[in-house]
Amino acid sequence: GLDLSRIVFVHPHTHQEWLWATEQALRSPGCGAVVCWAAGRSAGRYAELRKLQVAAAERDGIGFVIGSARSVDASSPAALRLMIERRQDQLDITLIKQRGAPAGQRVCLDMPLSLRKQLPLRERPTVTSQLPPLRTPLSPLLRPAIRFEAWQ
Repeated sequence: GLDLSRIVFVHPHTHQEWLWATEQALRSPGCGAVVCWAAGRSAGRYAELRKLQVAAAERDGIGFVIGSARSVDASSPAALRLMIERRQDQLDITLIKQRGAPAGQRVCLDMPLSLRKQLPLRERPTVTSQLPPLRTPLSPLLRPAIRFEAWQ
């Protein structure tokens, strides 16, 4: 349901570029939400994350930093921290940190079909392999079912 023409993808090469681009997006009045992927790099030191938090708060924005499981124990100024793990056809969500709530709470949700692991297209059985062989010549199948004159 997202309008892809309204989404901007930024591919920074360095940690400093990642930090700068994230901060600029959070400060931008035209940005509804910022989602940044930090799993391949350090998710940032506390001071850097605090700077991003302040940038988002200045315009009542929202930002998500998606990191790796290695950063779970790291200190963070985030108001909410979740760890989401995939367990077969379920998502296991653990509350790492939330203002006013104890950490460690867990919830397990059934994974939507769209997120379940699927075979790559090249490994999926083809549609034609599941159909019975044709018993009639193709030419009758290619005739139009309705003539356009009938609609006039």
